[in-house]
This record gives sequence, C-alpha cells and structure tokens, in this order.
Amino acid sequence: MTTDAPAVAPLTAISGLVTLAWYAMPDLIGSRALRGVLKAGLLGGWLVYAQRSMDADPADLLNDQVWGSREVACGALGLAGVVVGTVAGEKAIFAFGERRRARGLKLAHTAPAFGWAVLSAAAVAVALRKVTPAQ
Repeated sequence: MTTDAPAVAPLTAISGLVTLAWYAMPDLIGSRALRGVLKAGLLGGWLVYAQRSMDADPADLLNDQVWGSREVACGALGLAGVVVGTVAGEKAIFAFGERRRARGLKLAHTAPAFGWAVLSAAAVAVALRKVTPAQ
C-alpha cells in the first residue's frame, strides 16, 4: 500500500476536518440519533476517500496469508481491545465536553475538537510519510 505524495496533504486536511466535525457535533446537533447517522456518514466518506487516494485494495490484506489459530486469536483479542478502548475514549471525550457545558461554556465540545483535529491531522501526516514513496 502506497500513497502518492500529492495525496498526503488532502488526506491530512480531510482527516482534521472530519475529526473537528465529529467532536464538535454535540454543540451543533442535539439529536443523538441524528449525530449517529451523520457520524456514520463522515466515517464512511472519509474511508472511501482515503481508500481511493491510496493504492490500497482491502483484499490484499488476505491474499497470500496463512492464518493459524494463534494469529486469529491474537487478532480478535487486539480488535476487541481497540473497540473497548475506542468506546471508552469516546465516552470520556463526550463527558469532558458535557462537564464544560455544565460550567456554562459556549461551544463546550467545539473548542477541544480543534485540538483533537490537529492531533488527528498530525497522526495521519506522520503515518502517510511512512507509506509515501520519496519523490
């Protein structure tokens, strides 16, 4: 899997913007159900854009691989850990915004969302530098 150098900047920027929208959403949209639908759309759109921007074929992950029971068990345990960690992190970030809102701060979720957006963009930029061939 490689990424063309010209694709790095747009992927980085889009990652930051999606993260900003994701974490600022509670300040803008009161309905939890609507936020869920919009977040699913954001995530799906970002994944499609990223996959098309990169020379990535999801089927390549499975081709020419021999998966034993140990690898499958480790993969399942790792995936479970990622899911549990993600849910816990999301709940903590939302609770942080709600505590800020309870103190009367306007845009209680949006202000920290800018920080998360910068961190997300930086992480994507660093990760893409590792898979982008030098020009």
